[in-house]
Amino acid sequence: MEFRRSLSVAAAVAVATPVALFTAAPVFAAGTPTAQTQNQPTYAELEKAAADANKEYEDALAAEKEGRKTVEATLAALDSDTHPLKAATITADKAAKDAADAEAAAEKAVEDAEAAVEAAVTDAEKTEAQQALEAAEADLAEATGARQEADATAEAARTALDDARVAAVREYGSSKRPSTRRSRPRKPPRRRSAPRRNASARTD
Repeated sequence: MEFRRSLSVAAAVAVATPVALFTAAPVFAAGTPTAQTQNQPTYAELEKAAADANKEYEDALAAEKEGRKTVEATLAALDSDTHPLKAATITADKAAKDAADAEAAAEKAVEDAEAAVEAAVTDAEKTEAQQALEAAEADLAEATGARQEADATAEAARTALDDARVAAVREYGSSKRPSTRRSRPRKPPRRRSAPRRNASARTD
């Protein structure tokens, strides 16, 4: 008797369990979309986020345009002869050229003095020519030193001018890098009404 009673209980449990699970399944399924929907932003929030992103994009474009005008104006000013850096470069280049011409003239004077020493016949002529040669060589050494100094000054002036140009371009590049590489934000998709359920679905 006890064995038969156990079989009856087991059969009842086997039949009742699928029915209970089938009845509870729609409850769990119905709760899942509701939780997901609560975590999603509303259409108004999406629309506001798109408007804010679009304004940020437009502001970035305006800032880039203004920055381009600024760097172009800075570069144009640096190329003007009245700008202190450009004026210093012009002056230094002219001084370097004058120093190079003076050095070339001193080299010619040394060559002429050497020729005079070779052409001298008497001891007095040789002594005089040798003194002239030594003086010419001293002038050449001085001219060479002046030319080297003028070259260094001209190089420093050109470097300062170039550094100012590079700094202006880098400042413009660093100001536009974070924002203007973004693409134009898109508007949120239009709201669509929920699909209507057919009569057969409601009946079921």
